[in-house]
Amino acid sequence: MLQSRNSYVAADAQPLPLHGLGLNMKGEPVDYRAYLEDNIQALLRESTEKSKGWHSAQGPENTELTYKKVGDGHPIRLWKVTTEIEAPPQTVLHRVLRERHLWDEDLLHSRVIEALENNTEVYHYVTDSMAPHPRRDFVVLRGRSPEWYNKVFGHLCAVEVARIRGSFPVLTAKGTETKL
Repeated sequence: MLQSRNSYVAADAQPLPLHGLGLNMKGEPVDYRAYLEDNIQALLRESTEKSKGWHSAQGPENTELTYKKVGDGHPIRLWKVTTEIEAPPQTVLHRVLRERHLWDEDLLHSRVIEALENNTEVYHYVTDSMAPHPRRDFVVLRGRSPEWYNKVFGHLCAVEVARIRGSFPVLTAKGTETKL
């Protein structure tokens, strides 16, 4: 079993607020949406470049474990793990989605709550945690197409943010505001 010590805990690193998420690839200050888009594009470029800036680390047998330091001001490493599986992609996808109990020893229970469409479902799972932490319970929506994320997801997020905002009473007194 591999053990690691997380240096960000010792460094008392705090996550940046959205408005402080950094600079674009040209070094210009940008809002968080542009910052995230730049990072997604950089990740896509890096996935095609085999080892530029990546350092090898010892991992489990038959895996390639690499990391790199990300220049975002946080001491957390970016990790990448690859392996080859002698099985067709459909079989691997089935194992990841439907047979998690075969590879996740912390999984206690899982089930599909409802299949919304052919490729969309609401999935519930429970994982064990190290003592004294309680079990973790998750409900996730999985299986959306890239087109759905491009056309719908942002609007659904906006609706949720509006609901969060609407859950607070309107105050006339002076006070601090939090941008969400």
